[in-house]
Amino acid sequence: MSEMRSAYVNPMYAPFIAPIYTCPGFESLPRLGGSMSKAGIMVHETAHVALLALFDIYGEKNSKALRTTWKAIWNAENYRLLAEKAWTP
Repeated sequence: MSEMRSAYVNPMYAPFIAPIYTCPGFESLPRLGGSMSKAGIMVHETAHVALLALFDIYGEKNSKALRTTWKAIWNAENYRLLAEKAWTP
């Protein structure tokens, strides 16, 4: 498991019921706002569970490159970025 990882979903569970696990790095993140927050990470992981977001193309630059393709709706990172932009003043 990467040290950069802050949370993950166990892919062995059936869709829509997978638990989200947090890693030690999760606790040091801010609750809201910024480029990486606890709320944003939970949105990202929930996208994997609830929306079956299959892709993990990370980073704002890479995610923006997807926004005009069908892959954007299947990339969990796009949901995190959208949520964090909405919560940042």
